[in-house]
Parts: sequence; structure tokens; C-alpha cells
Amino acid sequence: MKKQGRGTLDVIYYEQPGLIEKTGGGQFRGANVELINQFVSFVEKKYGTKLTPNFYNEEDGNKFYEIIASNLYTLGVGNISMTSERMLKYKFTPPVIPNIMILMSHSDSPTISKIDELRNSFKDHTSVAIAGSTSIPLLERIKGKYLPSLSITVVPSSTVLLETIQNTPKSFSIADFTELISAQRNKMKLKRHPVMLERAEDTGFMMSKKSDWDTVWNEFLTSEFKNSNAYKKIISENLGSTFLNSLQALR
Repeated sequence: MKKQGRGTLDVIYYEQPGLIEKTGGGQFRGANVELINQFVSFVEKKYGTKLTPNFYNEEDGNKFYEIIASNLYTLGVGNISMTSERMLKYKFTPPVIPNIMILMSHSDSPTISKIDELRNSFKDHTSVAIAGSTSIPLLERIKGKYLPSLSITVVPSSTVLLETIQNTPKSFSIADFTELISAQRNKMKLKRHPVMLERAEDTGFMMSKKSDWDTVWNEFLTSEFKNSNAYKKIISENLGSTFLNSLQALR
């Protein structure tokens, strides 16, 4: 590729509002898309190689991970938490964006401001989680500590998660901030609770264990870049100033 001066960057993704989504005109937008474009510019400037990103959608979680594992030069993009289990099976870029988790429920649920208020205010609620997500162990801990009879319904995608909560007045979830963005855009009957939750793993882009692209990503996604105005602008314009402020408070 370096000898040819050009190449392709295959990106497999699942849609996450604010991170990566396809517009009606067939273009792609979101913070992850802009970061990939910045990476493409970095590679051309440093190595003289012009990369062309090719985006492929895969909403089935199992297939998504299988494709990354079996394709040497495919980059997995979404809101992918860098869990210790995943890091044993795949390579990751440096952390891209902190994963800010929120307590979200149907809008008719009583609003709580402290996690231990779940014990009384949500005692008749059920919970919902996306299959394979980091919210499942968080909900399990909530069940063990505050709501021993809590049932956890596992659904296949973010879309189904939001629809399930909207259609089930006494339900809640520990969700990613991007789920809240989607709910707000679609004017769904969901709300965020001002509850402090434990810090979740950061998110990153994922690669096959055999890929050597992690070296170049390490050169690009530095602390200096993530403290730059360019990075902050990408986050603010795609995820909002509230998210940017929450991100800076974590540092």
C-alpha cells in the first residue's frame, strides 16, 4: 500500500446517533466518521498514502464481531466498549470517546437523583438491555444491591431497546448517551435521570488480532489530539455541548 501510495480502509459499523449514521443522501455523518476522516488525512500527510474509506453496515452483533475477527484490514466502528474480554480477542485503537452511561426510563417513571432511590421508586419496574452490552453486568449489580426481583429483558439492538422502554411505562435501562440522543431526536417518551453511575469502559475502534493498523492509530489518537480544539469541535457538533462537558469532567 505504501509503495502504491493508495489503499482502502474497510469500515464495518452499526448505526449509533451522533457517532455514525447514513444520511438520506447516502453520505455518512457522526463523530466517528469525522475521526476516521481525520485519520485518513493524517496517514496521507505522514506516509503519503491516500486511503479511501468504504463503509459497510452490519446490525447483527454476532456477525459484526465475526467479520472483524476474520478480516485483517477491517475496522469495527460503533459505540464499542473496550472490555477486558474483548481486548483478549481483538485489537483496539487507543480510546476514542469515553462511554458515558446514563439511567434512562419511560417518561412516566418517577424521577430519581440517587441510585439507592431505585429501591422504592422502581420496585415495580422491569429493565431492558442490549445483548452483549456492558449495561447487563451493571443491571445485575443493581439487582443484587437494590432490586432483588428485577427482571432483565435482553434485546438485539438500540432501536428495539428504545421502543421497548417507550412501550413499557414501568421500565428502565442503563444506556449509552447515544441512546438518549436518538430518543430525543425521535421525540420518544423517555427521560434521563440525574443519577451518578459508575464509570464504564472507554470506547474504541476494533481490529483483528492479526492487524498491524493499531500502530498507526496509536500515532494518530494521542492525548494531544484528544485535547485539541479539533477533537472538541467534533464531539460538540455531533454529540452536543452537554456530552462534551461531561467528557471534560471525567478527565
